[in-house]
Amino acid sequence: MKIQTDIFISGGGLAGMIAAIAFAKAGFSVTCADPHVSLSNFNNKEEDLRTTAFLLPSKLFLETIDVWKEFENFSVPLTAMRIIEARGTDKETKIRVQKEFRSEDLSTSPFGWNVPNWLARKSLIKIIQKTKNIQFLSKIETVDLFLRDSGALVYLENGSTINANMVIGADGRSSLVREKSGIKVIKK
Repeated sequence: MKIQTDIFISGGGLAGMIAAIAFAKAGFSVTCADPHVSLSNFNNKEEDLRTTAFLLPSKLFLETIDVWKEFENFSVPLTAMRIIEARGTDKETKIRVQKEFRSEDLSTSPFGWNVPNWLARKSLIKIIQKTKNIQFLSKIETVDLFLRDSGALVYLENGSTINANMVIGADGRSSLVREKSGIKVIKK
C-alpha cells in the first residue's frame, strides 16, 4: 500500500499523538505509526502508571489545540519541586544536596500539572479517532527511511510505503528516524 501524506510521525506515544493532533488541526494530513500503541485497547491503566508533568507553556499549547480540556479533570497541580543531588554506589546512595521550591513563591500558578499517562493516552486517542485528517497505524513499526529534497519515503513493517513532505521522529531514545536522518546524539 502506498500512502501520500503531508506529515508522517514515527511513534505514537504522548509526543507523537500531540504532534499529530496539532498538525491535523493546522490543516495538514497526518499519518502516525507506532509498533506498541493500539487504538482499540487503550483503557488499561496497568499498562503505564507513570505521569507526565505538563509545565505552563505546554498547557497553554495544549489549550490552543483543544486538548487540555480533555486532561483538565484528571490533572493535578504541581506546586512543589524538589531537586536532589545524590551520589554513591549501587548499594549505598547518599543525598548530598536537597532543595525544595514552591510555586506560590514565584506565581499564583502552579509550576505545571501532572497527568497520568494512561488517561492522557486515552484522551488523545479519542481526539485522534474524531479527527478526519489523521491516519493512525496501530502496531506497525517504521523500518526504513529515505530522505529526498522534496520529502521522504518511509517504509513500514507491513510493506506499506509512505510518501511524506515532512517526517517527525517521536520514536524514543533509539530513534530510527534520528539515525537515518544523520542526527548525532551524545549520551551520558
